[in-house]
Amino acid sequence: MLFYLLMLLIPGPQVPHSGDPFLPPVFTMRSLAAGDSLWTVISANVHEEPSRTSPLVARYAPGRVLLPVETHNADASCWVRVEEGWIEAARLDHLPRVATDREVGRECMEAGRPLPVDYRPEDLVAVPDSLKAPGYEGRAMRLRAGALAAVAELLAAAGAAGHDVRIISAFRSAPYQRKLYAKAVDRDPAQNYSAAPGRSEHQLGTTVDIAVAGERAFHPSLGNTPGGRWIAENAPAFGIVQPFGNGRATRPRVLREPWHLRWVAGRLDEDLW
Repeated sequence: MLFYLLMLLIPGPQVPHSGDPFLPPVFTMRSLAAGDSLWTVISANVHEEPSRTSPLVARYAPGRVLLPVETHNADASCWVRVEEGWIEAARLDHLPRVATDREVGRECMEAGRPLPVDYRPEDLVAVPDSLKAPGYEGRAMRLRAGALAAVAELLAAAGAAGHDVRIISAFRSAPYQRKLYAKAVDRDPAQNYSAAPGRSEHQLGTTVDIAVAGERAFHPSLGNTPGGRWIAENAPAFGIVQPFGNGRATRPRVLREPWHLRWVAGRLDEDLW
């Protein structure tokens, strides 16, 4: 999947916007309250100064809890100073809340709150091979039972309308998302196509990425194709929205993703972000 998404990268170094719950926030002293705790969402090098060329003084594994001291912008990145030195903010995030199964459509991601690393819905079921697009994820796909039923009905209706639509990605655990995010950040700390662990809607178990036969996968042009337009027009009837579709992808630097569908049951009119 990363191969396809890499083609969508925006060239040039850019700093993530603090209003994007999709990515860890750009930390500022105003956003860091006294006693605020952060944690390393992926492995992090600790530098002597806020620069990637500065000597390394330590390396933190994912999951380490830290207390920030100050922030600084350098190397087109935001840096956070901790006790031993400086860490790039793209490798840190606020500590998530305790894991519990979330009510569908009200998982609180719209408030910019990350999901706990161990959040995994209890009602995940296997996605049938008949709904999968061949040649993408080799691992087993899973969705929450209600989401699978809704997506299956949507895909069946699309097929009846002449559009062959299949699933190419479904539930992702935080550890799996961490691997994707680490690769993306290692390439570019200011990247905007891979969500941090705890900030991907795929961890909810209610979200899928789809492909339409004959169309380019993971590309915004899908929204302008007959199959893509059919999905956008008809998905709401099945309790499914496009969080990053034409009408919702208004966050700065976040790519439009017409292939990204999320089941929200009866909460279609709510602003999920």
